[in-house]
This record gives sequence, structure tokens and C-alpha cells, in this order.
Amino acid sequence: MTLTATPGAGSTLAGWSGCDAGGTVTMDADKTCTATFNLITRTLTVAKVGLGGGSVTSSPAGIDCGATCSASFNLSAAVTLTATPDSGSVFAGWGGACAVDGTVTMDADKACTATFKAPDLVQTLVLMNTARMQSQMGITPAQATRSRSSCASWPTTRTSSVTLWT
Repeated sequence: MTLTATPGAGSTLAGWSGCDAGGTVTMDADKTCTATFNLITRTLTVAKVGLGGGSVTSSPAGIDCGATCSASFNLSAAVTLTATPDSGSVFAGWGGACAVDGTVTMDADKACTATFKAPDLVQTLVLMNTARMQSQMGITPAQATRSRSSCASWPTTRTSSVTLWT
């Protein structure tokens, strides 16, 4: 006698136990034959990008970036990723296979990116009237005397540029 095992959606036949290969049973006594099925899984991989830092977790559980940035989930599972920026960083958004809200349906192997930005740093560029600066900028001794204690400052960000000319 030959048994037939038909996996349900999202499952695959892993094998038989208690009977011959392929589900064939020779009925010469009472027998128990078991078909084993496994759920089909797909892999979700998360990459953290950007100049900031943070962690990513998943629901259902499996991903906990810092330590684990990929996990297997059941076929067709709806996975929700949550990004938590480090102190001093900002979560900027999802990319790759993830929707803007961090959700992804596991109908195939997927890869998502979580972008963390460092906040814009505000720095101050200060120019002080020094003898070397006077020389490089062509300031005469008379001008230097009048402005010896002067200085100028401008707020800048990491991407700002300041051009000086004489």
C-alpha cells in the first residue's frame, strides 16, 4: 500500500517514519506510519545604515539587531520591525523590502534597511585677529592695532562651508 501526504499551504513534506521510503507500507502486521511536515520559512535580513546608531527588533520575535540582524519567519508571515535610535541619533526611515511603517510580508527572502542619522551638529567657526592671520590676510599694522581684539564667529553645521577672502 502507498500512502500519499499532501502538504498544506506554507508547508512541505519533511519525510516519513514507521513505513518504507515514499510512504509505502507492507501490511504484514499492525503498523503506524507518520508523515512529518515542516513550515516553509523565509529569511529576513536587516542592515543598519547611516551615521547614527540604533537597534532593530521584530514582531514576531527573531530579529534583535545589535546581535542578530537576520531571522527566519514562516511563509506569508506579517513581520513588523521597530527601530530604536541610540541617544544622540535619529531614526530616518525604512528602505529595501520594508514598507514605510516597517512592515514586510514574508512571501520570499527579504532585506530591509534601517537608516539612523546623527543629528546636525552645530559648531562655531571663530576667527581671531592674530599676527599670523593679519599677515595672511594682508592687514596693515595700523588696521591690526584698531582691530587687535576683534573676532568673528559663524554658526556652521557638519555640511556647511565657510569661504574667507581678502
